[in-house]
Amino acid sequence: MNRVILIFSIVTIGLGWTFPLQAQVILPLYDQPSDFPVAGDPGVWASQNDTNTMGGFGNFATAYDNFSIAGGGQVNYLTWQGGYFLPAVQGPIDKFTVTFYDDAGGEPGSVLLSNMVIGTAMETLVGVEPGTGDDGNLVYNYSGILQTSFIADPGTTYWLSIVPDLYFEQDEMAAFIPGIWGWHTGTGGDGGLIQDFDDDFNGSIDTATERFAEPFDLAFSLNQILIPEPVSAMAWFVAMMVGAAFHNRRSRRNSGRLEAV
Repeated sequence: MNRVILIFSIVTIGLGWTFPLQAQVILPLYDQPSDFPVAGDPGVWASQNDTNTMGGFGNFATAYDNFSIAGGGQVNYLTWQGGYFLPAVQGPIDKFTVTFYDDAGGEPGSVLLSNMVIGTAMETLVGVEPGTGDDGNLVYNYSGILQTSFIADPGTTYWLSIVPDLYFEQDEMAAFIPGIWGWHTGTGGDGGLIQDFDDDFNGSIDTATERFAEPFDLAFSLNQILIPEPVSAMAWFVAMMVGAAFHNRRSRRNSGRLEAV
């Protein structure tokens, strides 16, 4: 009986709480693995919004890649790879903007959903590859959970862009500080990407943008995080009380048998 009271006291303290006993299960929906390390250039394709308000370049480059999920799905978790080049110097990324588009004749069309991944998106060093420039590409892995899920219809072509907010400027030698950020190339897609680039490199992407089609895939994966319903303290309380009562009843029964003998 004392054991029942002890269990009751411990569990009662937690009534109304929700225990963090829920496991996150990641369901892969689509994957274009990285081809790191790339022996030659480019390895990465510029995709960046320069936040330097003192003569900066603005959203001077955006890279896009298309995808199609055969069975459709709810995308709420992404991974991707990218890096810094010209020079290969890591920069202070404020956030990433992840945008989904419909397909318009083989190019990105209307915006369907845009999400922000605040901070550096779990930036994790992969290594350095020859890439572009004398010091190559400094490559990182990234991941982020979407604030709003993207619902992909089965077998439908969509486009994805990933653009970081990253401050940089030029030093007296006309070198960028830090490097430009680019989305790394990958495999497993249809072998084509789109890049919008401000040819004048003056920050006026709306009036001086050229669109290029390049024979490369970009590295990313689309996933769904499945989160089971949390286990409530009340459920644990009921389960523990039933178990304790059963144990107590069994103990009394065994005690009675010993006395009878």
